[in-house]
Amino acid sequence: MIVIRNLEENDIEKLLEFVKNCKPLTEHTLYTYWVLSRYFPNICFLCENESRELIGAITGVISAKNQEHAFIWQIGVRLDYRRKGIATSLIDKFVNKCTQLGISYIEFTIEPNNVASFNLFKKYAGCKGIKMKKIKMVKTQLWKEVLYRYELK
Repeated sequence: MIVIRNLEENDIEKLLEFVKNCKPLTEHTLYTYWVLSRYFPNICFLCENESRELIGAITGVISAKNQEHAFIWQIGVRLDYRRKGIATSLIDKFVNKCTQLGISYIEFTIEPNNVASFNLFKKYAGCKGIKMKKIKMVKTQLWKEVLYRYELK
């Protein structure tokens, strides 16, 4: 049985190890994951299998500038559990919680060459009747990502 639950502070080492092994996710510090678990546990979720192994995760933050905006920090599913609806369930959990919190916009970035991630978010929006809008290209000399937005209302 698959279980989706909120991120807790005692999960941060487990989450970091998961991210290290879940390419193409970018590994962040334990401190980053601690901040997410401490200050945004209501919109950060882990997915575990029946053996309590971490097989998926979605993390996010709520904007300090505008409480109607949330941002998906990372989403990933373990390779051997992909294409089983877990990523969709994680996005669903995130979107539903954001809706409960009165959040109108969810933003996320996708690397331009990450077709699988783009297709996941586009398909989800289409199935749920959510408007998905490309906002802009975010780039520096070292990286670039495309910023998208779900409009929930």
